[in-house]
Amino acid sequence: RGSGEYALAYILAPGAFARSPLIRRIHGVGRQMISPNGTSTSSVAEAQRRQENGIPIVFMYGENDWMDIAGGFAAEQKINDEKDKVLKSATPEERKRDRGSAKCLVIKKAGHHLYLEGWEEFNEVMRKEMKETSEERTTG
Repeated sequence: RGSGEYALAYILAPGAFARSPLIRRIHGVGRQMISPNGTSTSSVAEAQRRQENGIPIVFMYGENDWMDIAGGFAAEQKINDEKDKVLKSATPEERKRDRGSAKCLVIKKAGHHLYLEGWEEFNEVMRKEMKETSEERTTG
């Protein structure tokens, strides 16, 4: 392990608190209002703006990760709850266009650097996710 990893563990031993935790805003990822030219400025009239269609999100943790996987499951739940809320009043066409989803996966025999320590499973998960996303784009 590198010295940075030792230092980080020492510095964060008493705990750390984010100023604006991601869990409070994760539900908005891929759901922002955008203008016809792709920007998200508020100067565009509301009638000209549209909401993003969501994006597929995968949270991956190592089986022995120092990060708490409960945060990943909580984020997954918030994203999927927001999708349900948005699609509740959506038209059939809007439902068809929606690409939002979230899942939380655990890579076996890996710590936080799962792309190194559990690279075989990590690579397989990545291939599968990219294939599914590609297929959705061509059939959707």
